[in-house]
Amino acid sequence: MPGYEVAKYDLIWICDSGIRVTPDTLTDMANQMTEKVGLVHGLPYVADRQGFAATLEQVYFGTSHPRSYISANLTGFKCVTGMSCLMRKDVLDQAGGLIAFAQYIAEDYFMAKAIADRGWKFAMATQVAMQNSGSYSISQFQSRMIRWAKLRINMLPATIICEPISECFVASLVIGWAAHHVFRWDIMVFFMCHCLAWFIFDYIQLKGVQGGALCFSKLDYAVAWFIRESMTIYIFLSALWDPTISWRTGRYRLRCGGTAEEIIDIMIKVFLFHRHDNSSEHLKEHLEGPKRQTYWAYLELHLDHSSAPKIINREKASGRFHPIWLRLAADCRGPSTLTTGLLLCPGDIISDQSFPEIPLV
Repeated sequence: MPGYEVAKYDLIWICDSGIRVTPDTLTDMANQMTEKVGLVHGLPYVADRQGFAATLEQVYFGTSHPRSYISANLTGFKCVTGMSCLMRKDVLDQAGGLIAFAQYIAEDYFMAKAIADRGWKFAMATQVAMQNSGSYSISQFQSRMIRWAKLRINMLPATIICEPISECFVASLVIGWAAHHVFRWDIMVFFMCHCLAWFIFDYIQLKGVQGGALCFSKLDYAVAWFIRESMTIYIFLSALWDPTISWRTGRYRLRCGGTAEEIIDIMIKVFLFHRHDNSSEHLKEHLEGPKRQTYWAYLELHLDHSSAPKIINREKASGRFHPIWLRLAADCRGPSTLTTGLLLCPGDIISDQSFPEIPLV
């Protein structure tokens, strides 16, 4: 974190590389940094782009997301995303600096919590944080929503109850059921009317966040809105089903309190040969020659930084064999020690001259 370490001014601006800003964005954020404010953040939104996936993202970040985001900030709840944040550096230094938050996946939330715990207030910029990623698709959007849901459930367990009933379809059913029992109104009629009102008010809010004309039609909005609302239950159940998170090139297991532990998945191909065929010439002949006498055993290992490797699956091979060549066939982060004492690093090729016979346990 060299940039943070050499920063010499009182305020630091943490901004995602994919955020589009205007020449006066930083000025606007600095103007909100009053005497009692320790953090200024921008409402996440999406820049105008082509394609239905872009429309889906824009509808979400202009309807459902700002509804909860702005409401949380108005009521005093900590709801900060790190897409674009201006912070007081001395306050972060008191909390241990950026390195103190490296153990968290949602480090932006815990930085905001550390600032709030020291008595500082938050303020929202008048300009939105305009996301402008060049790579986007419906599957990427869905994966992102599942990842965010997992983080919310881990950090705020009350989300398990509150989040589903805050979505349109579930809320309409619950309120419709209540209206039926109290006023004897028809549930389906109430459900349709409530969803229609939600749909219209979402469109008004989207226009307000956009601040101008939308780049897609009302029909595109209707389709994207319906698909987004229909995805919510699947996203929520997927978040509950698998607590691990895939982020960048790694996979992480969430711990209580928001910390994360990286999981290293390695698939090792073990080439096994008869004990008398352990020379390099025989190895090359077996691998490239027409008479392939290769026997395979697959070891799938799940490793993390705190537990020993566990063999999940192995295809047994009969007879007496001698492992003379092991190759790490999958990417991993850093070295990992096997139970045999053999140290493997990404891309290592180990010949029969490197180590004596290693038992397959």
